[in-house]
Amino acid sequence: MPQPYRHLPATKPDIHAPIARHTALGRARIAQMRYFGGYCEQQIAETPDITEHTVQLDWDRMRLKFWRRRYVEAIEQTDDPIDSSDGADEPAPG
Repeated sequence: MPQPYRHLPATKPDIHAPIARHTALGRARIAQMRYFGGYCEQQIAETPDITEHTVQLDWDRMRLKFWRRRYVEAIEQTDDPIDSSDGADEPAPG
């Protein structure tokens, strides 16, 4: 009896890798156009395969990722992120 799927690879291919690579390249292109080129969202959306909504979403995601990374690095670099020397946590007298 012949095996029907013997021509297929034994392991499953990663079908999400090309999509993730395409998305990363698209976001990089948006960042270049927006930050270095000085284009606005409407001008970037005039390029093929990009809608204005996609430009807005990707730009917001990139900004959030950037600031989150900066915040985490700042927290990791400080020895005591919460300074309790100002007495704000102490109860009021009397």
